[in-house]
Amino acid sequence: MDKISREIFRFWNINREKNLLIPTPYRISEFLGVLPKTVYKSWDKLFSTGFIQKIILIPSDKIARREHVLVTSINNCFPIKIIGSIKKTYFLEMLHAVHIYYTQNVPAPIDGGRSIYSLEVINSSRAIALDQAVNIMNGIASNDDMLIAGERKYCAEKLDNITGQIISAIAYKDLYKIKFKEIADKLNVSPRTISRKFEDIMLKGYLVNFPILDQSKLSGYNIFVSSIFNTGITSPDELLDKLSGLSMAYGKYLFYQFATRYINILFYYKTMEELDTIIVELGSLFSSIIISTRFSTYFNDNVILDM
Repeated sequence: MDKISREIFRFWNINREKNLLIPTPYRISEFLGVLPKTVYKSWDKLFSTGFIQKIILIPSDKIARREHVLVTSINNCFPIKIIGSIKKTYFLEMLHAVHIYYTQNVPAPIDGGRSIYSLEVINSSRAIALDQAVNIMNGIASNDDMLIAGERKYCAEKLDNITGQIISAIAYKDLYKIKFKEIADKLNVSPRTISRKFEDIMLKGYLVNFPILDQSKLSGYNIFVSSIFNTGITSPDELLDKLSGLSMAYGKYLFYQFATRYINILFYYKTMEELDTIIVELGSLFSSIIISTRFSTYFNDNVILDM
């Protein structure tokens, strides 16, 4: 992957620069000090190939409770027949079908060489999350194959009414298709109010960017996800500071998802030697990790965020 493509990914993690809350090729080129056409070329390749399907806004742990139900024994990696069940479950955000390549200090049911599902359930109790997983996975996995991934901390920040309404209106929407005027008309406020509130929402980290990828559209390189648990890391800045000390891993990371009890980091690599080097570096820094080399993500278009 070329350096510009890598930097494009990383800009979707930047949420402290007002002019980069919606990164565009031109704004990225200004920040990097390169010609706009250089960024446009890499940007177009990422999207036109279908590798990046869209960038959506998802609620962070600051405003939403999220449970992860792991299904640890499945017959195959991504059965189409459960998609219909997911669409009917309005508080199920996403389904990840994952092949585990390597683990370090994680529970026994999650080990290398195994394929698992991870279902993300938003603003629901642990019991309901498990019940819904049982219903969705009916005939594919038994109750004994399902578990909640770790104890979750949840301390919701209080939001004023208009902020909550705006978040509900734009959550899970394509970042590049949000129309402030349409939201303003719907909420009976000015577009300027929507713009100002959007800045505040993003700068405070209430909503974060999340790329929906199609790994099958990759060419010339590979990607994998490292899931890191019980880190003690309290901020994205601290995470990047630690990663900066890892020569291969820091150079190959694309994007991270920072949550209360876990961190997911997307990396790219070209050879198995690069993959193994990154794993060794991560293993020296973090005690509990899962490396997933093949994964598919299904995003539920019908999910509802009730604020």
